[in-house]
Amino acid sequence: FFSNFNFKMAGEKPAGKPFNGKFKGKRPYPAKEDPSKKPKTVPQNHKEQQELRVQRKIAANPNFTLIQELKALWELARQKRLSPKDREPKIARMLAMAKTHLKDIIFQHDSARVVQTMIRYGTPEQRALIHAELVDHTVELSKAKYSRHIVPKLLQYGTRQQRDAIVVKFYGHVRRLMRQKIASEILAAAYIDYSTAQQRANLIAEFYGPQFALFKHESAKSLHDILAEQPTKRPFLMKHLKQAITPMLEKGLCSHLILHRALREYLEEAEGDDRTNMMDTIKELAVEMLHSKDGARVAILCLHHSGAKDRKIMLRSFKPYIPKIAQEEHGYMVLLAALDVVDDTVLLKRTILGEMEEHLMELATNLYSRKVLLYLASHRSRQHFLPALIEQLAKLDGNPHSKKDMATRRKQLLEASSPMLLQLVHEHAAELCLEGQTALLVREILCNCSGDLVPAMTSVAQTSVSGEAPLVHDAAGHRFLRKMVDQNIRSGDHTFNSILVEQLVDAGGRSELFKLAKSNRSAFVILRLLESTFDLEANKRLRAELSAFPTELAALDAKKKAPLELSAGTKLILSCLAGEDTGRSLQSPAKTETKPKAKTGAKKAKKAKHSEPEAEAPANEDDGAAAPAPKSAKKGKSKQTTEESSTPKSAKKPATQETPKSTKKSKRSKSDATPASTSKTAKRQAKADNDDNDDTAEPAPTTPPTKSKPTPKAKKSKANTVEEDDVTPRRGKKAAASEQEIVTPRRSARKRKPVKHIEIS
Repeated sequence: FFSNFNFKMAGEKPAGKPFNGKFKGKRPYPAKEDPSKKPKTVPQNHKEQQELRVQRKIAANPNFTLIQELKALWELARQKRLSPKDREPKIARMLAMAKTHLKDIIFQHDSARVVQTMIRYGTPEQRALIHAELVDHTVELSKAKYSRHIVPKLLQYGTRQQRDAIVVKFYGHVRRLMRQKIASEILAAAYIDYSTAQQRANLIAEFYGPQFALFKHESAKSLHDILAEQPTKRPFLMKHLKQAITPMLEKGLCSHLILHRALREYLEEAEGDDRTNMMDTIKELAVEMLHSKDGARVAILCLHHSGAKDRKIMLRSFKPYIPKIAQEEHGYMVLLAALDVVDDTVLLKRTILGEMEEHLMELATNLYSRKVLLYLASHRSRQHFLPALIEQLAKLDGNPHSKKDMATRRKQLLEASSPMLLQLVHEHAAELCLEGQTALLVREILCNCSGDLVPAMTSVAQTSVSGEAPLVHDAAGHRFLRKMVDQNIRSGDHTFNSILVEQLVDAGGRSELFKLAKSNRSAFVILRLLESTFDLEANKRLRAELSAFPTELAALDAKKKAPLELSAGTKLILSCLAGEDTGRSLQSPAKTETKPKAKTGAKKAKKAKHSEPEAEAPANEDDGAAAPAPKSAKKGKSKQTTEESSTPKSAKKPATQETPKSTKKSKRSKSDATPASTSKTAKRQAKADNDDNDDTAEPAPTTPPTKSKPTPKAKKSKANTVEEDDVTPRRGKKAAASEQEIVTPRRSARKRKPVKHIEIS
């Protein structure tokens, strides 16, 4: 045994190689075999390898077989082309198989997708079963990598009660979940999209202290409300709020809306050094909060309460993202606040205006960034900004860190921004003036900016008569030109009116000007130039060019057989050239006809409609010819009835209450006013007139005058014949027949039920 070892003795060299710790010969003792371990069998082919792999997965996951069956059904159920009728049994079978096992299979990547499909395509009852099994594991699901997708699905497709149950499960875990990347996204989605005001307040209240995490208020209360009710707890609440916010800011978790709300409440209530220390932490991170309302408010508070150095640091952090911030729904308000509180206008020009200059056209067409350009041109104009926004910005005026006067700052910013705004109008006048909102921006730029306005005004005037879509023919463009004429814009020796008249006259000569005067929209632009007295030279030149316009219209009218049809604007131009007062507020003559008021009912409108043919009846009297007499007069009836029947219907007055004869004649006139539809109806009408004349010839008993109810119109009557009323048998058959009202049916083939009219006594 010792022969294998070489010992180095003093003064001797080793006989062989040194021992390396390994035996060259046989082992001195045999190796012990483990009876529990079986000899490994290597699979011979691919099939055996696959079976071995499945056995290992079954041993590691007891739900492996269930998941494989669910995946086979899921491949069929998730197809979008599948009809709901065919998908429903597959979803039901999947749910029956996975029931009571959902909490075990939900954390795997493939089975999590299966559960999402069941939630999406399941019935409300099936979703309720899934919700009942998983709602107690909401916090655990929100932390996992794959199961976190289940919570948004339950919130999206669940009922209001189910959503409330999920949000309640987050109570007491807000501060811990906010520090985790995956769980914070789920919590933010539940807070923003599916929580009520009370639930949001309860989630935020966990930042105030441990007691607010355990005991929730029944009503939604902010930090300001709690401090108003319990002012002695201010140090305790502010301390816990600061301790909850600071670690998140140091970790860089600045994009969550819950943190923005907590920061806003802290800055609004903190004072002195506490607020200053918090702003020192926020000033470089504020750019990440501008996408939310509370985050934008936090940035505005920092600008309001910080000094010049801190403001400079904030603006430098904003600089690379100025175009993006301007297009944010709430971010543009931060830029407006910066334009109002920062005294260093050179810094504003370099950081904000310089970055905006490269994207001016994109900013001008955006809904929110356009307000920044309007604020530069018109400041706090109530025509473009809501009173609430103006009031919020006005609170920033009295801050102690701004030394420059508001008027001075406003003048310097306007001088700095005027060149780029005028260049915007000069290069993109055609695109900006064709839309209503951007046209307002162009008007404010030309009215308020300083510098040389002539290039910008010339571009606007050129696009009014040239290009693919001239402004004078556009719906919004011609209104814009009329408004611009009224603004009385002057730049040096040039006015907008003179430049526009020059383009109208020189564009295509007098013939082209006459064509514009004949078109309705362009005619109103020319009319506004004729009525304007701001630039008398331009007005005089335009009138001289249009002096031959009436003569040309008269020549055209003489050539045509039919009368020449003129637009409303053309008629007003002719009146203005003739020296008549057109009246801007008046409508065109074609629309001056009196119409029935909108408040009048359908009855008055129908009377007005039927009064038109009645007004043409006296035409025979003007010619000297007598009106045709009714059949009753030809049969030799009384002269009085003949004269009354020959009078025009429009001249008949309502029946007076002096004698019963006048009332009978008024009834007859109403029946005559309705035209007969067929020959049978005309015969019935003539027979009724004869019977009525017979009744009027006999004296009727005098009765005291009474107020009669209005008789129903022919429109409402559905009877071809009127039944006799037997209510008053004392007055006799002839008297009752005299009070019978004859109604002519409407022109309709459908049958109408007879209507019994009530006697008026």
